[in-house]
Amino acid sequence: MSTASLMQHFQKRSRQEIRNKLNLCSKDFSIIECICPEDIVIARLNRRKDDFSDANFAIYENMKRIYEPVEEEHVTVDTSKISIIDIERIAKNILKRN
Repeated sequence: MSTASLMQHFQKRSRQEIRNKLNLCSKDFSIIECICPEDIVIARLNRRKDDFSDANFAIYENMKRIYEPVEEEHVTVDTSKISIIDIERIAKNILKRN
């Protein structure tokens, strides 16, 4: 997925478009919102070398600018300190829909 198409999915309208294109109902679609303090994001971006991602600070800034808060049912995970509890919450959220 290109950066441009990934950035689209930070908008509510685009999340709905994905559901429609894939013909998914709510029980078949889970949203996991990943959050992280900006200082950690910047440090992670600065440490990147020779990987497949084209993410950099400019892309991060653009994503932050177009981001629309998730209003639908979702699970929020702080990726600066992900734990087994977070993984269990994600799994429970997905499993309860099936």
